[in-house]
Amino acid sequence: MYDEYKDDWWELHVPDDVKSYVKNLQNKEGDLGISLRSKRDIDFTTFGHLVDIIKSNKDVVGVRFTSVNALQRILAVLNNVRGPIAHNTVLAPDEVARLYVAIRDLFRLIRRTYTPA
Repeated sequence: MYDEYKDDWWELHVPDDVKSYVKNLQNKEGDLGISLRSKRDIDFTTFGHLVDIIKSNKDVVGVRFTSVNALQRILAVLNNVRGPIAHNTVLAPDEVARLYVAIRDLFRLIRRTYTPA
């Protein structure tokens, strides 16, 4: 997104509900008196938000991946596996295998011949 739209990419090309969620989370963290996790808005998004950003920008994101639909499916799998990891729960062996397969699938989708304009 940055390669295509430069500094305005977040403000101009991210769905309003995602921007609102991020702003609320940043305010919440600020009100807790803790250090913000990042200065970059994208670092406050969830996998679900990434799917929303991808869907609304298929023309830009799609050129980097062989299939946007497959990318969305893989992000959904990663989102499901991410919960236990984020909360320090031991993953069942099947879920560990699912994580490895999803990551391999993700790398397989990346267009090797993409060159930014």
